[in-house]
Amino acid sequence: MKKYHWMQTLLLSLLLPLLLAPNLFLHNTHAADTETVEIVMHKRVYRDVRSPEDVWYVNDGLLISDPNHKLLSKTSGLNGANFHIFDLSAEYARVKKDWEPSAHDNQPFSDQLFIDLYRDKPRRQTLTWAKKELPLVATVKTKSDDALGEDGIARFNVTQGAVKNKKVYLILEDQLDPSMGLNIDMTQKTSPIVMILPMMHPSEESALNQIHIYPKNAAYVRDPYFFKFGKQVNGEEIRLAGAKFVLYQLINNQKRYLQLGAENDLGNRWVTSSDPLNDERVDKFTSDKDGLVNMGQRFLSAGTYYFEEVQTVNGYDLDASAKGIKVEVPEEWRDESGTFLPVMVNGQPLMELISGKVPEEAMQQAKPRVYNTQQGSKPPSTPGKPTPVNSVKPTGRSSTAKGWLPQTGTVKTMATIVGFVLIFVAAIIYWRNRRNRKNNLFPISTLCR
Repeated sequence: MKKYHWMQTLLLSLLLPLLLAPNLFLHNTHAADTETVEIVMHKRVYRDVRSPEDVWYVNDGLLISDPNHKLLSKTSGLNGANFHIFDLSAEYARVKKDWEPSAHDNQPFSDQLFIDLYRDKPRRQTLTWAKKELPLVATVKTKSDDALGEDGIARFNVTQGAVKNKKVYLILEDQLDPSMGLNIDMTQKTSPIVMILPMMHPSEESALNQIHIYPKNAAYVRDPYFFKFGKQVNGEEIRLAGAKFVLYQLINNQKRYLQLGAENDLGNRWVTSSDPLNDERVDKFTSDKDGLVNMGQRFLSAGTYYFEEVQTVNGYDLDASAKGIKVEVPEEWRDESGTFLPVMVNGQPLMELISGKVPEEAMQQAKPRVYNTQQGSKPPSTPGKPTPVNSVKPTGRSSTAKGWLPQTGTVKTMATIVGFVLIFVAAIIYWRNRRNRKNNLFPISTLCR
């Protein structure tokens, strides 16, 4: 009996804590509150100007396994992108509690409406606010990922949350590492990302324990361009084809030339060279039949660069001004007030490319221009209509139907001589007659015989 009593007491002692803490049985239902989930970010960049087709992708948390998927084929993985992850859970709870449908087109609160509140917020201002008001969870940088064999990957872990106790995170992109040598427009196609966990599988009733997100940006493809013209010695200007240029930047007062690379390469390399024209490493840009010189599909980061003419067109001198054609690429498409920031070449703003092509208006205006001067002395003037024969003044005697006649100038000279002779003869006659009258020797008629 005592043995039975002892066993009963032992059983009660084991059951008592469970009876006093009934929530202990529900611990597994809230286990997700403390579980973590891995977030895999796939940073993609696409050439917005060169591709008029806007590629949008709705993040469903799954890995895109098809290499021919439109997003993957139109974009490239980008290393060196920096992201900050903030805990937005408290703000989510506050907005949900204070939500008034009348202030939101009579729509009841939903996760999608909360996400939409942040989607259109300016990235820069939102980042400044988040750094002051929200707990920072992680800061990550994208890089090459061996497991996926892909560029532009960043991984981090966060608390999963539960259906009744959701965890909400705000992901904001910061500036790209300057060392990447690439311009990324932080204002286009990049929006604050709100992630509400748990995220459910799109076709299965289970929470994802690994979530893939594909943030996007537009890369700068603001190709600087100009037009090559020749100044003729007769004052005319013509478009010149075949002039060759290289691009350089000054690093520690030393010229570094843009290295030849694949089109659409997201990174640029710069090399020193004593003979850039004949250096196979250096990329060359040649003026076309319209005199147009542009970058093709090469990317430039914000900064100052210079085109240098290394080979001119036959028959033209290489002007010193063509050795340093200044190019200024701004940091972003627009400033904080929304004013458009153009690329400047030789101090002149460029019209923006349209689908990778120079606008027709710019082609017609052909500005800005870089000149070469034609070599040689002034050529003979272009022949015009023949001068009428009658207007030609001969240099000697000319033949006529009536025989040989002196020129007009000769006639005038002879008339003058004859006049002087007649005056002289008249003077002599006058003088002789006067003397004869005085001496009464000879009558005047005798002198005239």
